Amino acid sequence: MNLFSFSKNPKKISKAEEKPIPDYKKYMITSSASDYVSSLGKNLSDYQLEGIYGNNLEDFIHRAENRKAIAVVDFRPAYEVFYANSVLRYFGTALIPKNKL
Repeated sequence: MNLFSFSKNPKKISKAEEKPIPDYKKYMITSSASDYVSSLGKNLSDYQLEGIYGNNLEDFIHRAENRKAIAVVDFRPAYEVFYANSVLRYFGTALIPKNKL
C-alpha cells in the first residue's frame, strides 16, 4: 500500500491496519549498567548482562523483549560504513534478571 498516494481518493488506514509503535523508552537507557541497577536499589550480580544489537529500532526492541530484558543500558545508535554505504544499527547491553533464566 502506498501511503503517499496522490490520487483524489487515497485509501485511509483503519485502526486494525496500523502498526503499533513499540515502547522504546524503557529500553533506551544511556547510563551504565552499574549506575542503572544501583538506582533500582539492586546489585549487578542479580542480572545477566548480554550484548544485543538491532538492524532497526523495531528489531532491537524485539530482541530485547525476547530475552526478557528489563532494560538495555549503554544504548547507542551507530553508523556502520561498508564501502560507500552506511547503515544505522543499534547496540546495547540487556539486563536480564537471573530469576527469569
